[in-house]
Amino acid sequence: MPKKKLRFLFLLSTMGLGLLLIFAILIALQLVPNPNSGHRVKVPTVQLRVFYESLCPDSTSFLRTQLEPLWPTLLQFVNVSLVPFGKASWKQVGDDDYVFHCQHGKLECTLNQAMSCAVELIRPGRLLLPLISCLQQSLHADKLHQCANAHAPVGVVDELIQCSNNSYGRRLLYQMGLQTKSQDPPIYYIPWIEINGQRNVDAEHNLKQELCKAFNQSTCPLD
Repeated sequence: MPKKKLRFLFLLSTMGLGLLLIFAILIALQLVPNPNSGHRVKVPTVQLRVFYESLCPDSTSFLRTQLEPLWPTLLQFVNVSLVPFGKASWKQVGDDDYVFHCQHGKLECTLNQAMSCAVELIRPGRLLLPLISCLQQSLHADKLHQCANAHAPVGVVDELIQCSNNSYGRRLLYQMGLQTKSQDPPIYYIPWIEINGQRNVDAEHNLKQELCKAFNQSTCPLD
């Protein structure tokens, strides 16, 4: 066979392999999930909402023995809402301000307000619970500065402290109160724990087990 023909056939075979390689790469790229797209991303399927108050011993026990051990793994699979209000009440003052009365006294109102501000301001969510836990069961209002400096993002510390003492923070606490008071049936026990919109009594002492049931899968993503 002439050398020119051999070279031509060699070029054809080389081009064919190259095209096959390019085709294979394109297919592989289609199978790799794009983190910027809306596809193949694990979306939380379970909703957890915790109604609690800052100086309640039962709330403290739940946060520290049930919620903390699962955090931040929990955030990958569960939408978590913390509602720091409990059995408090309020009175409106003027057009857009409020005075609160809390079950465990004035300090609890101060801490509940600080936690309401934290829920609003702290991002990402993994940083929230360490701050909440630091404030929980605090016996002195000045603990806020210590906890904020230790656990809040640097750019949020001053804003968090201001929010904990101003009318904006009181409006945030008022919103927590609305969530709490709008529950049907009414909340009569703290902490009140809901999974997928339904109160779950067993979750107070077996949170992981009850969340795993809610996933309704053969394996629990929290294991």
